[in-house]
Amino acid sequence: MASPAEDSPLRTLSIAAGDIENEIKQREKTFNTAVGKRQEREQQRVRTSADETRVMEELRLAQEALAPVFAQLLLAKDATVSTARARLGEFDALAAAQGKLDAVVIAAKRSREALTLLERQAGVIADALGDSPVSDLRIYIDQLTGRLKAAKDIHSARALEEQALEHAISSLREHEETATKHAKILEALCAVAGVTSAAIARVVNAKRRRSWIVLARNWRRLRGVQSTICVLCWRVRMPHAWMLMRKAVPSN
Repeated sequence: MASPAEDSPLRTLSIAAGDIENEIKQREKTFNTAVGKRQEREQQRVRTSADETRVMEELRLAQEALAPVFAQLLLAKDATVSTARARLGEFDALAAAQGKLDAVVIAAKRSREALTLLERQAGVIADALGDSPVSDLRIYIDQLTGRLKAAKDIHSARALEEQALEHAISSLREHEETATKHAKILEALCAVAGVTSAAIARVVNAKRRRSWIVLARNWRRLRGVQSTICVLCWRVRMPHAWMLMRKAVPSN
């Protein structure tokens, strides 16, 4: 059995061996960890390399696919996406401008067709009106506008004259109807007076008026001696002559 003095170095040695063993284990662990990390980094590098290779291949395929498009866009094969987008924007602007230009061209064509038709119609109008061939369409249109206004004014004045004429014809018709009635009345009066026409009636009436004036003068002379009965008889037998005589001879 070992003594305590002999047991102390052995214990020290055992402790030192344990420390060495722990350190070895720690180093092995550190080494294993480093190896694991190195392996992981190597695997990551391999994966990254594979991804890079795949991405490069995809990039190459994409560039090959975009090569015809870039050619149509007048770009190089290695052009960037931003450059392609900028060029597409330029093409869109050019397409919009082309659309506007096409619209302007169509409008100009229609305007020329309308102008040609207008010139043809102006020529037809000039031939119909007996005018000289149209040299300046604008001046001729202004002239036609003035002539059309003058024609409208003449038409309005003629319409007013026609209305006045219709009114005059209507008034004349009324006067003719009134004259016809008066003629019938005059005819009846001529028949009563025993004459054949109004002219003869005027002559007879003039003679009667002169006779009545003579009678009125004589009446003034005989007025003081005639009786009331004679006056009444005169008025009863010739009432018309009596009235004319009363107008011709004023009363005192």
